[in-house]
Amino acid sequence: MTQTPHLGLPLIAAGQAQKHVTHNEALVLLDALAQLAIVRRDLADPPGDVGEGARFIVGPAPTGAWAGRAGQVAVRLDGAWTFRAPEEGWIAYALAEGALLVHRSGAWTPLGAPSVQQLERLGLGTAADATNPFAARLNKALWTARPVAEGGDGDLRYTLNKEGPADVLSLLFQSGFQGRAELGLIGDDDLVLKVSADGSAWREALRVSRSSGVPRFPGAARFLATIGGDPAVPAGAWTRIPYDLAALNDGGGFDPATGRFTAPAAGVYRIDAAATLKGTGAVPAAMEIALHRNAIAVTGTAAGAAGLVDGVSGVATGAVLALDAGDAVEARIRFTGTGAAVLGARSRICGNLLP
Repeated sequence: MTQTPHLGLPLIAAGQAQKHVTHNEALVLLDALAQLAIVRRDLADPPGDVGEGARFIVGPAPTGAWAGRAGQVAVRLDGAWTFRAPEEGWIAYALAEGALLVHRSGAWTPLGAPSVQQLERLGLGTAADATNPFAARLNKALWTARPVAEGGDGDLRYTLNKEGPADVLSLLFQSGFQGRAELGLIGDDDLVLKVSADGSAWREALRVSRSSGVPRFPGAARFLATIGGDPAVPAGAWTRIPYDLAALNDGGGFDPATGRFTAPAAGVYRIDAAATLKGTGAVPAAMEIALHRNAIAVTGTAAGAAGLVDGVSGVATGAVLALDAGDAVEARIRFTGTGAAVLGARSRICGNLLP
């Protein structure tokens, strides 16, 4: 054997003259190949002005003195180029890229761990801790599907799993580290969206049944009310109908004490009201009903009836209204000729926020 099997360093033969020449040649090569830090690896033409000992990985399709040496280590020694073909597993540091390279399968590739398993904590741009064993501090993140051309199927599914129905699986959205919205399977297996103004008090805004798929909006304004008695109404004046039995009052916008609905948020609402006559003697000549917003009659909502029959005749109205938060809507009734009463069990007001 005249040279070492891996670096190709010359060996001193027995009885060799000028042993120092061979020895020095081996040292020079060892100096070039050990602690391998290459200047660049993208050049096809040999650079013209480089210092003694400069090292390169020859780029693809090389020319000139580098012809036929693609992927090899080129070292500038004594004004000439010396080459070494890398073996599987050689490692080099690319100065221009700031990256470690490994030679495998006939090519130089960035050195990276093919598999990382059983990490206890991982911090990306920040420190992970026992509460948050995975933590990331960054401005953007990208998840993209592996295409068919790379062995994937073009799909991307992000799977989250909880242990049981009573547990929580959710995405928590914060502002200034205070919760503002939470979406997920929160304490059961329905899909739920909750919101909060302060991070402490939460309101359920959306619930989708896991069984039927039907969505509900618990936080949206919805109400239905009737009248507990049969209130008397004088003739000739528009009088507020005192709906006082709330069968439904999601969002809390309806006030049974006043019979009014106050919009909790700006939006478009559907409001309907109806009243049935209960005579107290003489039957009025006519009865009318209309919606009033902030004590002003809503144009186009007045409806009336004549030829009235006690306990049978009634009036109804409805409208789609664009309301601001705090706008109050009520139904008023007017009798002509003589006063009468409203049959509470057959009178109602209802409404809801439209999506």
